[in-house]
Amino acid sequence: MPHAHMISMKRPQETLGLPVPFGRRLVSMGKGTWMVGLGLVTLLCGGIYIYEVSQAASKSFALRSLEKQRDRLQESVSALEARAAEMQSMRAMQERIQGMGYVPVENPEFIEYTRPSYALAK
Repeated sequence: MPHAHMISMKRPQETLGLPVPFGRRLVSMGKGTWMVGLGLVTLLCGGIYIYEVSQAASKSFALRSLEKQRDRLQESVSALEARAAEMQSMRAMQERIQGMGYVPVENPEFIEYTRPSYALAK
């Protein structure tokens, strides 16, 4: 029975109204400190996450505008290539040559360079 009586006894500093020793206060403060620390770490991680997501979103908008610009430039390149092909076509070249005053050649005669040939003046 003396053991049961000791369990129900108060600590001496509590009986005398003295402050709890610092070593004993550390145990109760440690639990609260851990909770505050975990809360701060959670808030810090949440803030970093929000910052990274907002940075990714702004880069996404910039990338989308660059992709649209690239598409517009590709369309203009395709149009210019089509125009260049049209300008280099045989029909277009003949029209430009006729506009310069040249006439088309009809029934060309070719000289065989393997046989000896003579030029005659008329």
